[in-house]
Amino acid sequence: MPVESNSGQFNFRKASAEQNALDKGILTDAANLSNQAWDTASKANTERKQAASSEPSSTWLQLGGISHHLDRSRNFNEQNWGIGIEHKLSKDNAFAIGEDSSIAIGQYRNSIRQTSHYALYQWKPLHVGPVDVGVMAGFVDGYRLNNGRPVPLALPMASIEGRNLGVNIMCLPKMKDVSAVCAMQFKVRY
Repeated sequence: MPVESNSGQFNFRKASAEQNALDKGILTDAANLSNQAWDTASKANTERKQAASSEPSSTWLQLGGISHHLDRSRNFNEQNWGIGIEHKLSKDNAFAIGEDSSIAIGQYRNSIRQTSHYALYQWKPLHVGPVDVGVMAGFVDGYRLNNGRPVPLALPMASIEGRNLGVNIMCLPKMKDVSAVCAMQFKVRY
């Protein structure tokens, strides 16, 4: 934009310098706004990552456990070590019943010294202090029921979970040649 000088003539150099300064100011303002938006997005991303890293994993490594049989006259195996995976389902999962559902698969050395495999669905909607209470349902094999083939089961259960360590507690009624038993399964957050 030309600027008139004192002599009445247009000073194109001065006008060009003023336009450049104006353009530079606009560009500087745009750059500042862009940097602010970038800083805000970067800060939000960092906060999201920190929140995600502070949230515990929803997957547990199950390590088998110990049991106590009510029939003490027989020599049941009460060190039931094994390995499995337990995964908490997100509430958006089609198989989840709310936020308190998980699935588990694994194997362990059972009370009659056979290898058992299990596939379970766990639902623990009751929360009493640090204890989550509910039911598990699924299949287990390795017992003398159904000739060792998988049998359905549904049992009450409870869990106590810390940040990295937890236990599942369950009790089973007497089944054929196995006495009533209460068991504790140990788990580590994976």
